[in-house]
Amino acid sequence: MNVASRYTQLATSRDSVLNRGRECSYLTLPFILPRSGQSELSNSPVPNSNVGARCVNNLANKLLLTLFPTSSPFFKLQVSEAIVQELEDAGQKDAELKIEEKMTRNEGIITSDMESSGSKPTYYEALRHELIVGNYLLHVPKEGKTLGYALDKYVVRRAHSGLVLEIIL
Repeated sequence: MNVASRYTQLATSRDSVLNRGRECSYLTLPFILPRSGQSELSNSPVPNSNVGARCVNNLANKLLLTLFPTSSPFFKLQVSEAIVQELEDAGQKDAELKIEEKMTRNEGIITSDMESSGSKPTYYEALRHELIVGNYLLHVPKEGKTLGYALDKYVVRRAHSGLVLEIIL
């Protein structure tokens, strides 16, 4: 079985979710998940009200600022108590402070790398898709910019436990 036929086979199980996502997108931001036969470049229909669009954008902004605050790290590195105890037993009383200082410095480095990587717009787009459609695929490579894919651009097959078995773009 080739990749194209496998994609078609898996896409049929996604159709009901995709159609529901397109209807929700039509009521809020139609370009997020265009209707079948339309592309991102097509003229999107304009909903009767922009309240849905404003709500989605507002919530996405608030979520983005909550998940990734601009002036502080969005996570905390900590050394485990077992390691601290092991260091104290080895006679290194000030090792915990040195480790804490290095971890704080690393938090800043990671946060600045996140800011400079240019990934925040992709995360913002992911949040808008999550709010409207409920689904978005993020690919976070070890090097380079984070990539995002809308629901109509991929199929996925999972195990009952939720483990991803295959993804086809």
